[in-house]
Amino acid sequence: MKIAVLDDESIYIEKISTLIHEYFPYDSIDTYTSAADLIHRGKAYDLLVLDIEMPETDGITFAKNYAPLFDNILFVTSFDKYVFDSFLYNVKGFVVKDQINERLIPEIQKIKNERENTVKFNTEVGVVTVPCSYIQYFYTEDTFVYLVTLTKKYSLTNKSLKQLPINYNDYFFVSRSHLIKTANVLNLLKHIGSIEMRNKDIIKVSRRNWKALIDAFMKEI
Repeated sequence: MKIAVLDDESIYIEKISTLIHEYFPYDSIDTYTSAADLIHRGKAYDLLVLDIEMPETDGITFAKNYAPLFDNILFVTSFDKYVFDSFLYNVKGFVVKDQINERLIPEIQKIKNERENTVKFNTEVGVVTVPCSYIQYFYTEDTFVYLVTLTKKYSLTNKSLKQLPINYNDYFFVSRSHLIKTANVLNLLKHIGSIEMRNKDIIKVSRRNWKALIDAFMKEI
């Protein structure tokens, strides 16, 4: 994981980076004492560990302006009064500075665990990160590929259902046009040759795929 640490106090820069190196030796870490330097560098990071109290711009304002540039943001602060202001776009939590030794690594581990259970998709509106458990199915229509989650539908830039950034062992082709997340099948509606997904969508299953689908479905129960 690529990590940036932004704090105007060098003592905390060293403390935070040392802890991360100790527990996650294979992660890359860049440190910054200035928000301007971080933005000027123009690098993308999986995680930004961000101080709230900084002289040139406070961390909350920085997050509001630049959060889309970072997959995850973890605030560090000297005062827990900021907790109610800190839950913004991509912000995954906060650590009070006098608890860094105890809380920093568990918070970063939670972010790592969450990243391992998400998938990034290139959509017509940019990159979207989706929790694996939210994915219901994919389908093709008029040369377009669509992703349907529990709450939304996305138009993907992929041209084929066989070129998706997923583990295909967790999915099943119910037809040439539909690829479903096997674990999210709610009901087998054999009397109408269809299945019901957890988001309540009904999907037609090709006749020749029924037996294999039942076998895959039973493995998930």
